[in-house]
Amino acid sequence: MENIKNYQQYLRGYNYTGVTHVIIDFYATWCGPCQAMAPMLKRLAQEYEGRIKVLKVDVDKNQALAAAARIQSIPTR
Repeated sequence: MENIKNYQQYLRGYNYTGVTHVIIDFYATWCGPCQAMAPMLKRLAQEYEGRIKVLKVDVDKNQALAAAARIQSIPTR
């Protein structure tokens, strides 16, 4: 599981081939439901390592990415 601090590096050269599925968890440190979901997402990332990729995006630190993804509330899926 990766915690995204700067999303720009993930957009450069990104070419989704459909081989590995990606779950993006848009969250905030102050969001109780987001924190409650975190252990389940961590288990998923470990259980399906190599078959899915789990990314965590803090919406407070990555407002441009959250806006581009049209995230209006969290948690979101």
